Amino acid sequence: MNFILFIAKKISRSETLHRSISSPAVNIGSTAVGLGITIMILSVAVIRGFKQQINNKLRNLTSDVVVMPYQGEDDITSRPISVRDDTLHSIQQISILKYVEPVCIKNGILKIKEENEGVLFKGVMQNYHWDLLKAYLVEGTFPSYSDTFVSKEVVISKKLADRMNLKLNQKIIVYFINKIVDEEGREKIEYRSRDLYVKGIIHPQLGELDNQLVYGDVKMIQRVNNWKVDQFSQIELYAKEPASSDAIIEQVIDKIPYNYQLVRVEELYSNIFNWLEMIDVNAVIIIVLMLIVASVNMVSALIILILEKVSLIGILKALGMNNWNIKNIFLLLSLKILFKGLLYGNVLSVIIMLLQQHFHIFTLDSDAYYVNYIPVEWNFMEWLLLNIGTVLVCLVCMYVPTYLISKMLPSEILRWE
Repeated sequence: MNFILFIAKKISRSETLHRSISSPAVNIGSTAVGLGITIMILSVAVIRGFKQQINNKLRNLTSDVVVMPYQGEDDITSRPISVRDDTLHSIQQISILKYVEPVCIKNGILKIKEENEGVLFKGVMQNYHWDLLKAYLVEGTFPSYSDTFVSKEVVISKKLADRMNLKLNQKIIVYFINKIVDEEGREKIEYRSRDLYVKGIIHPQLGELDNQLVYGDVKMIQRVNNWKVDQFSQIELYAKEPASSDAIIEQVIDKIPYNYQLVRVEELYSNIFNWLEMIDVNAVIIIVLMLIVASVNMVSALIILILEKVSLIGILKALGMNNWNIKNIFLLLSLKILFKGLLYGNVLSVIIMLLQQHFHIFTLDSDAYYVNYIPVEWNFMEWLLLNIGTVLVCLVCMYVPTYLISKMLPSEILRWE
């Protein structure tokens, strides 16, 4: 093995190799590997970044698991759940839960002069953990609610504020619609208006989800709906990392009444999560294409290198070296080319990721992609698997052209020389 390595080093360090016809092919092969691994690493990092960013935003706005009554999808806010203090306390004691937030949700109509806009009012309690939304606050502050009086301060989304031309501390009017049944059993529509004041503006950038968001005092919705103080639309359960939705459901299901259901955020917003799964398919396609490109270029460079060193192969065979050892010489040469490309590709990908993370060079339309820049997130295991996979695939492919060596006869090679 030492002799094989010695010959491979001699060939790679030879000045004639760098001036030979195989030199451009070797450089192209190394460049193809470098660009291929760069694109693969960046593709995986971007997809992981996308999924992480959107997952975090969704879970901050909606929680990991929601406790709600069984009801139709078109009637998610009209029926309350009754939350006793002891039940709420027992759920809060579950170790994998970070926050337990009872909330009231109701559709309304925001009216400013002659303009109307549908809104989704989310009533929260006085001890609501606003740090869930702190990263998205762009103007103003979060309100402080009391358990003794109803506050009129609200937090709205930036998209809603821009569309309705709303400013901080501005007065707005929201109309809520109630369906009531009179003494004769007939259903009627009742409108109730509330004067509110804009205390803060958030910008989560989640497309249609945050277009109509309004956060306010939970007691307002309870009074509009004629609910008791222990009645809510749902309970939002936020997990500590890295607890999954299934783990939450498994521990909570025995603590809630039988007529309530536990719904994962993946089920509530299946369209967004289906879109994220489709992105994974794109990553697989990119990786396969880049592996094919890198392998083809490496095979081409190896074939040219073998044909250029035909005379050396003939001499080594004449001296008694077997085909297997000669193949290993050229495979070692190929590995040097391969690792050179991997080194440059990894360095380039790290530089691009660091620049993007700190300066957000490449931007996006947040309305279409839920983020205003391309997010990247590096993962060691994925990086390691990509590099190992590239080496293995290229090695397997490079064994194919080495069979040319087996077909070369020393007598014919030396006669040509």
